[in-house]
Amino acid sequence: MLEKVQFAGRTVLRFLSYMEKAEEDLKMTAMKIGYIGLGLMGKAMARNLLKAGFPVIVHNRSREAVRELVREGAEEAFSPAEVARRVDIVFTNVPNSDTVEQVVFGEDGILAGARDRKSTRLNSSHLR
Repeated sequence: MLEKVQFAGRTVLRFLSYMEKAEEDLKMTAMKIGYIGLGLMGKAMARNLLKAGFPVIVHNRSREAVRELVREGAEEAFSPAEVARRVDIVFTNVPNSDTVEQVVFGEDGILAGARDRKSTRLNSSHLR
């Protein structure tokens, strides 16, 4: 795909790779992303999504990682259900199967918030 851009005061054509085009398409749809579990891997991944320009809503049991990402532009959520209610896609990075179960199926879990959302999807964590 080609796009017109300004370069050195002139309009030139620039080739967009397939991945650049896909990233631009995602941004244009204003997809809101939820991230639950902000340990070493989760926090880094949520931060990269923020840097790429996506709106990211974050939740973590310990609040310091949440506060850190909020200072960088993320929005805070206070439960997995709240994350699911506010976003189009939810990513999780939690440490074990019990936590996945609680985060997804718990009383205030992702499914509790996602019941009336057609576009919410779940990408689950690595398990130990």
